[in-house]
Amino acid sequence: MGVDCGFDMVPFFAKGDSNDGWERFLDDVLKEFKDDPVVVPGELEIIFQVGEFPVLPRAGYAFRRFSSKVSGSCGASERYIIRVYRIGCRHFGDRIQWWHEMCDESGHYGWDEVYDARKEYIKSAHAGTEKEYNRSLNL
Repeated sequence: MGVDCGFDMVPFFAKGDSNDGWERFLDDVLKEFKDDPVVVPGELEIIFQVGEFPVLPRAGYAFRRFSSKVSGSCGASERYIIRVYRIGCRHFGDRIQWWHEMCDESGHYGWDEVYDARKEYIKSAHAGTEKEYNRSLNL
């Protein structure tokens, strides 16, 4: 077990929405962490190699939550979550909803919805290549 914290995008982007605002957000995130080896920009996601490896998808419609365990060996992840949260607030205002289990708060979305949005995005990006799809989900 452990304590999670993070933020959700409420409401999330629809699949047909413009990705411009999301791309500007990602650009600012990459600028903020440009010299940080923990932050790895990938083709489909920006991966933060800390805690539970939170990710930001390249497509805004696939994003629901940015979070990680922040207790025990995952303690270093909270400072990354807070910095990304602040950038998100600058771009999306009150659509960014912070939560922290230490304060008896949980995210807006259930975990199944969070995981399903990511899986669907990666699956569609790999257009049916099951081996690549499973590898990208670390299966």
